Amino acid sequence: MLLGTVAGYVSMVPYMMKEVHQLATSLIGIGVLFPGTVSVVLFGIIGGILVDKSGTAFTMLLGLCMIGTSFLIVSLFPDQTPWLVSGTMVLTFGGLSFVKTVISASVAGALSTEESGSGMGLLNFACFLAEGIGVATVGGLMTKPWLASPLLPTVTKANAFHYSNLVLIFIAALVIGGLGFLYAYGSRKNHA
Repeated sequence: MLLGTVAGYVSMVPYMMKEVHQLATSLIGIGVLFPGTVSVVLFGIIGGILVDKSGTAFTMLLGLCMIGTSFLIVSLFPDQTPWLVSGTMVLTFGGLSFVKTVISASVAGALSTEESGSGMGLLNFACFLAEGIGVATVGGLMTKPWLASPLLPTVTKANAFHYSNLVLIFIAALVIGGLGFLYAYGSRKNHA
């Protein structure tokens, strides 16, 4: 759920930049998405260190807070400046890097030596599938006219209502996915 939500969000951002801010495609790629994608390298290293030093639950919560903060900012101010969204993409991709590190570490820790090859392969498939489902779901939601209602008073452009409300759905999915992970993590720790 977490990976699908972030993948869906990332697939929505170019549409939002084009419709709300009238940015050229090349500027969307270089100016909005590129800073976040580059930050993955740094946050991947930091995520690995955090998992080793502070544990998976802390790293997961930190990643979720980073993603949630970026989603909240974009839901409140999607029609302000596109560079605000560009800055939040660093938080989104950084948080995603932490989440993926935790998921990989959790699965690797739960597998025996004999199961590790096929288990990690299955994890990669599940992650790919989740991200694809997230993108497809967001594609479907972008066509829904009921999302074009003004819900937040900070959003002033009518063409931004849809995106702001969609990001509110992402926040709800992020909370549900985070609670699901913490529940599963807590259950596993109690049975160990």
